Amino acid sequence: MPSRKKNGRFLKNCQAETYKNRLDNISRPDLATTDFNTFFTPDFDTSFTPGSFQHDHTYQISASFDEINEFYFSGKLKPIGYTRHVIDIQTFFDNMRCSRCDITLKLKDGIGILPAGLCGHLIVRCYNCNDFVRVAMGKTHNSSHGPRIFDVNTKLATGMYHSGIGPIQLNNLFTSLNLPNVSESLIRRRCEEVGPILENIAQQSVDNALFEEDWNNSISRRSLSEKGLRKVLQ
Repeated sequence: MPSRKKNGRFLKNCQAETYKNRLDNISRPDLATTDFNTFFTPDFDTSFTPGSFQHDHTYQISASFDEINEFYFSGKLKPIGYTRHVIDIQTFFDNMRCSRCDITLKLKDGIGILPAGLCGHLIVRCYNCNDFVRVAMGKTHNSSHGPRIFDVNTKLATGMYHSGIGPIQLNNLFTSLNLPNVSESLIRRRCEEVGPILENIAQQSVDNALFEEDWNNSISRRSLSEKGLRKVLQ
């Protein structure tokens, strides 16, 4: 029978296993007989110095990718080499700084990618504060109802309108290029973003064309009336 949380929701397999391990650790006999009132004094090596571990990362928790993905990112993290992405190199390099300690991050410390359409965030573990930093790999702009939007996804919707193709043809092209498939919901949201703007531009173009046509017709009518008046006067 599937395990449930206290609020009645079902647990995932990994969550159920973690929950079971915690219960097993609590009921372990060696912990039950441990005297927590006695203090433990660590036996350091004589060659130990207080600042010697600042640039040594052997003390960090060596968790696997799956454990980090499930615990910190709810299974949404993808391996770095699973597909290609459209990246703005200059913006990517400018964003490679830790948001907590403000030091330059290293690409070799990258753990995975949180995809967002054609672009996404590179997750880098800071070697100084050991924090997980989301590094945007492209330019973004503000959204009226949520997180920031990558410019390349908005331009993707604009390109769909210009080329006249749909989501199925678009994802078939991306599959051939080994680019990530874009969900129809994301394409629909970006089309809703650029649709009114393109309609306004088209309406302005029509208005300008009608004004220019009316202006040319008025000039031609005026020239014809002047020619007719000259003939009458002659």
